[in-house]
Formats: sequence, structure tokens, C-alpha cells
Amino acid sequence: MKNILKVRMLGGFTLEYKGKELVLDRNNVSKTTQLFQLLLLHTQDGGISKAALIDALYGRSDVENKNGSLNNTIFRLRKQLTAAGLPESSYININGGMCTWDPDIETSVDVCDFKQTIESARHEKSQKTKMEIYAKAWKLYTGEFLPDMMGEDWAAVENIACRDMYFDCVEELCHYLKTEEKFEELGLSPSAGMLERFKLMGERTSQAAGAIEDIKYRLREKESIEGAYYCTYPSFVDVYHVFGRMMERTGMSVFLMLCTLDFINIETDDENQKYYSELLRESIQKAVRKGDFYTRYNIQQYLVMLIGITQENCTLVSKRINKEFNKRLTRRKNVSIDYYVASLGEVCDTETTNNDRRTS
Repeated sequence: MKNILKVRMLGGFTLEYKGKELVLDRNNVSKTTQLFQLLLLHTQDGGISKAALIDALYGRSDVENKNGSLNNTIFRLRKQLTAAGLPESSYININGGMCTWDPDIETSVDVCDFKQTIESARHEKSQKTKMEIYAKAWKLYTGEFLPDMMGEDWAAVENIACRDMYFDCVEELCHYLKTEEKFEELGLSPSAGMLERFKLMGERTSQAAGAIEDIKYRLREKESIEGAYYCTYPSFVDVYHVFGRMMERTGMSVFLMLCTLDFINIETDDENQKYYSELLRESIQKAVRKGDFYTRYNIQQYLVMLIGITQENCTLVSKRINKEFNKRLTRRKNVSIDYYVASLGEVCDTETTNNDRRTS
């Protein structure tokens, strides 16, 4: 029987090896613990660069020699892993500026399994098989990604990404699991608890105690609104700067979409412009995901920030907006929406590249 290092990051952080729980560091947010978590997070995608590790661990600190600090943290982590009970090893392989976990020590990392399962479901053609895979992913998501690490940018970004994947998973299952027979097809017992969990799919699966509940209450949105988050233009600019910084450290994909009302060869008065502008706002609100942001730039234009998306999928977003807009269009039909898409990285660099394009 193989000895596998079992790692849980969803709902908390625990390690198990040879049937025993390992304790790496009493300080759950130490640099060595974070380094270990980042290495494990990238066991299935080729590793993580030293530059990315330095940004994640020391990006906001005033450390002069960040590369030296990382090397010291790697040295301490190796000693801690040996002391924790793992077999003798260098643990971390460094080659060409890339850091990878020693493949001789086999790992099973729940968040990697979850993400891989979600991706498998998204690419599956058979509807029934797709739902079976989503059901497996649903079972794997046992809580938020490293909930005690939300003060760290890299962990917050991954937390949001995993949460969005989970929301998508549950939404897919909710649409499919309409009868008891289909629950049974997927090997799921439609208990009252499960139905309640589907109904309240946005409910947090792990919760801190004490004062955090009051903080969460005060931060909670005053209304429960489906779809994208609307914010004023100044707030949108702040969000833009935050994600611009996150992109530099994490490489996450963020796109800006400019939606412009095109009154085709017609003149419109203020009343009509306001009417069509509100239709476009409602359409964006309905068509865009809950984790994305939008704002009104002027009466004819809206800006949408799309998080964790490919440029190809931006076209799907514009088609959804068009569909919602046309459903609401009760007056004359000679009004359309023009779309212009650019990656946030390109906007931040203030460079025009061939990747900027119009979409329809």
C-alpha cells in the first residue's frame, strides 16, 4: 500500500501521512506554512516560479533581499517537514527558476482534485456523465479554501476562484436534479439537508466563531441581488486597481468589456437614452456572473470587469447580454450593443496589442 500525503485545504488546513495527522507549524499563517501550501496548490500544473512565490510571500513587505528570504524559508520548511514525520527528501525541487514538489512523495490535495474534477465536468459532452462528475465535485468541496488565510492576497484570490467554481457546480446540479429519480441516478440521496444545501448554495460551509459573525453581518450586502455586482464609477476604479495588483502577483485572468449602445442612424432624446440605458443595465445585471463587477461610464456606455475568464468566453458573455437586452426591448428595434474587450493587463500597461478586439 502506497504512503500518500493527504492534504486538506477546503474548510481548513490539515495533513495526514500513514494514517497520522501531521503538524507542520503551530502558526497557521507563517511563511513556511504558506510556502508549503503554495507548493501543494501547484502539484498538478507544473509547479510555481520563485518570482511568484516571492510576490505571494513578500510582495507587501519591506524585506530588502526577498530572494534570500525565500531561500531561508525553503531551508526552514525542509527542516520542519522532516521533523513532522515525512521521509528524508529535499522536498522542493528548484530548476530553471521553477519550484516543484518532490514527486517521490506522492500527494493527494483536495483543492487540486476539486478543480480538476470541475474542469473535467466542463469539458464532458454527455449530460448525464457531466452531472455525475459535478456531483463528485460537490462532495469534494467541504468548505472554503483556507478560510484562516483570507488576509493573504494569493489565498483570497484562490478562495474566490474555488467558491465561484462551487457556485457553478451547484447551479448546474440544481437545474438537473429536479426529480428524485435523477438524484438516485447520481448516487445522491435527496435528504432534506441536501435539498437545503442546494437551496442555499451561497451559504458558507465553514464559519469562524465569535466577533467575526458581527463583522460579516455589517459587511453583508443590504439586499440579496442575483447577477453581477453594480458599483459606482469611483468604486469600480478602486476594484480595477485591486485586481490589477492581484494580476501582477497571481497571473489571474481579468478582462474589461465596454458595452456601448448604438442607436442605428436614429436620433434619440434624453428620455429614450435613459430608457435604453436602463435596459442595458438590467441586461448586464442578469447576464453576468455574481462574482463580476460593472458600472455605468456614461448614459450610453457600461464597463464590465470579468474575473477568471478567457477572451474566447467573453464572446459568450456578450451573447448573453444581447439575449437579455432583446427580451426587454419593447420599443423600436433599431438599437444594438457594441462590445470592446481588452485584458486588464493590457489596459494596465496602456499598450494596444493585437489581443484587443471587438466582439459581438
